[in-house]
Order: sequence, then structure tokens, then C-alpha cells
Amino acid sequence: MEGSGVSAGVCRNLSADAEDFIRRGPLYNHLLEPPSAWEWTSHGQALVLELTNDSVLAALSPCDLDHELAVRVYHLSLPIYFWLRHLVHKICAEKAASTRPKCTRTVLVGLSAPQGFGKTTLLKFLEDRFRVDGLGCASLSIDDFYLTGAELEAVATANADNALMQVRGHAGTHDIPLGVETLRALQGEASGEAPVPRFHKAARSGKGDRCPKEAWSVASTPCDVVILEGWMLGFKPVNENELVHPGLVTVNKNLPLYQAWTDQVDIWCVAALSEYEHVTTWRLEAEHEMIASGKSGMDDAQIRDFVSRYMPAYETYCPSLHASAQTCGVDGKPSLFLEVDGNRTVISACDAGVLPRE
Repeated sequence: MEGSGVSAGVCRNLSADAEDFIRRGPLYNHLLEPPSAWEWTSHGQALVLELTNDSVLAALSPCDLDHELAVRVYHLSLPIYFWLRHLVHKICAEKAASTRPKCTRTVLVGLSAPQGFGKTTLLKFLEDRFRVDGLGCASLSIDDFYLTGAELEAVATANADNALMQVRGHAGTHDIPLGVETLRALQGEASGEAPVPRFHKAARSGKGDRCPKEAWSVASTPCDVVILEGWMLGFKPVNENELVHPGLVTVNKNLPLYQAWTDQVDIWCVAALSEYEHVTTWRLEAEHEMIASGKSGMDDAQIRDFVSRYMPAYETYCPSLHASAQTCGVDGKPSLFLEVDGNRTVISACDAGVLPRE
């Protein structure tokens, strides 16, 4: 397979068992245009190779892979990609034909998923696959738009009695204008390069700081697709009587500012958890792995305290986000909704705001 490192002689056909396994995935029935066996095989092998760095494993049928790996590839990542790709092509064509002033051809995808879901890995896969399929793609996280270290300190000091605002992540700890400017630059029509800010999470003893501009990454423009991910992307303010923590009063007041980002989103993919506690479990697992590799990390008590600062926001804002993703679509946009368990296995799915399947 060209560009993947997998032998070109690998069979592109799917066995009946492999096809049956793929079809059993909860996302399969929501694919707007079922991909060919060749596409399942070629894209699937590329992701297995990326995850395992093992070309022998990459050449195996889905039925012969470790079940957890096969589910991650063929029931989660690939269906998300194929669902998005169909809509990206459709919206790209609509934008190209549009006579609206300042209508950019770029399609902006919003990926909202909880901490620990695996957004970074999924983002890299999606970006790589879009490029393989001939679409220029850039991806970034709302984490890239955090305030500078000094500004984060100022926010924490100004909200000294608010435990939620002592950590980065909540509404009010991001540079909204920087995000707007970056997203617009990535959607520019002129050929060139757009700077993408980066945030160094390990700086200031783990409190983090924005990287200097010379350390920012650069994306080639124009982009066909831009993917923006974030754990709180798509959260909307609620009535004050719905807030489950006093610290959310400040967060709630800051949330309307984020509409300047989400107004630019064309397509949504929203992931939900069967239990919010999975966030804690995943963070513990990641921290244990990091410590085992010789790096420094937090102990279990520190991790639980850290994660607890975000739980009130999940409990308050996720219900309305998830409801909109399953009914009219987030902000009325095409939306794919999926729910995963503690193994990141999709247990249910639906979509909204899309045209009938072909």
C-alpha cells in the first residue's frame, strides 16, 4: 500500500467474517456512503501500522487482530473518518458553488470528546487519511489557544476562591481572539503558510505556558479541512439554577465568548462517556504509564484532585451538548454522536442534521 509501509501484495478483499465484524460496529449504519472493501482494508492497515508499528499485524484481517485493537480501528476511528469524509466532500462542493461573499471553501470539523478519549491519536489519523485521499488538512486543539503562563496566573489570582479556575482548561483560560485569528488564517484562500500556536504543558512545573512564536507549527494553506478538538468544545451556558458547583458561575459567564469559535464549525463529531468516572480511570492509567517510563508524574490522590476540577463542567454542560448532537445537530450543523465505555468501545451512536443515506 503506497505510503503506508504495508506490503502492496496484501489482498484488498474482505472475507465474509471480516465484513460481518465491520458491520457489527454501532457506527456502521450511520455511514452516509458505505466505503469499498479496498478502503476499509487500506485505511485500516495504515492505522494498525501507526498504532503498533508492526507491518505483520497491519496485514491481518480485522478478525485476526487483538479484539480491542480491531474495535478501535474498525468500529471507532475508520467509521468516524468515512462519515466525515463524505460530508467534507459534499460541503466543499457546496462552498465552491456558493456566491456568498467571504465564503471560504475550507470545511471546519469540530471534535468534542472528553479528556483521555484519545483525541490526539484520532486527530493524527484523520489528518493523515484526508491527505491520503487528496485533501489538505490541518488539525489543532483548543489547548493551543490557552492564555500565556502569566495570564493564567492572573486568572487564578483574580479567582482565588474558585477551585475550578486554579487549573487551565475551563472557559476563561483561553485566548479567544487568538483562536479566531488562527482559524480564519487556516481557512484563508491564498496559497501560503499559517502559524499555529502551541502550548507547552510541562512548562512552569506543569502549569504550562504558550510556546514562543518561533516554536509554533506552520500549516500550508489553503486547507480543504481543518479539525479543531477539545474536551469542552461545544459547551453552552445554562441557567444558573442548573449549575452543580459554585465555581461554574464564572465558567458559565465566559462560555458565550466561545461561540466565536464554534460559529465557524461546519460538521460536529461528539463523543460521550457511559460514565464520567472513565476520565479519572484513563488519567490514572496514563500517569502510571508515564511514571513507569521514567518520567515524573502525579500520585493517585493528586490525579483525582486534578480531574475533580473538571467533573462539575461535564455534569452541567454535557447533557445539552449530547442532546443537540442527537436531535437537531450541534448549532443545527451535521453531527455524529457516539457513546463509549471505559475501554473506548462504541456502545451506541446516532447522527443528526444530515441528508438521507445514499
